[in-house]
Amino acid sequence: MNFHSLDYFLVLAREKNFTRAAEALHITQQSLSSHIAGLEKELGCTLLVRRTPLELTYAGRTFLRYAESIGQTRQAMEREFCDISENQKGELRVGIAYTRGRAIMPRLIPAFQRQYPNVEITLLEGSNDAIQKALLSGGIDLHTRSPAWCLRITIWSTSCCACPMGCSRSAASTSTRTAARSPRET
Repeated sequence: MNFHSLDYFLVLAREKNFTRAAEALHITQQSLSSHIAGLEKELGCTLLVRRTPLELTYAGRTFLRYAESIGQTRQAMEREFCDISENQKGELRVGIAYTRGRAIMPRLIPAFQRQYPNVEITLLEGSNDAIQKALLSGGIDLHTRSPAWCLRITIWSTSCCACPMGCSRSAASTSTRTAARSPRET
């Protein structure tokens, strides 16, 4: 069973006619019939009473209910993964030293969330050594380094820059693994 077979069955159930359903799907009637026969064989049930107009059997009505539910779930999944692939949804795990977090993050997080409202930010506060270990082990996606003059987060090739001193430097592309730079480093 695959998504094509489910989609084909849904259109056939709506059209109640092999010819019209095949035309709507832009496939041959023989191909559509083959997919439906494959479904019936796989399920071990007859899904249709083949007369004009087509009628769904009890098994067909039951399968229709599941096929519609699977179709809706699939559409939701495709939309969500589209958002993820377009960097509109996800999670950013940030490691930051205790004092630096209180100084920088209150300005940075709102600016970042305005640009990426569906990206969840998770903060891990700790010592620089603990944060470095978390970064290397994959426990966090980025961490800040001192001095904390300007924190620049690059997420998927788009930058969001927030500076506690209010600087207005351009947010050039940087690595997500090297997040904080002093004015001397840029």
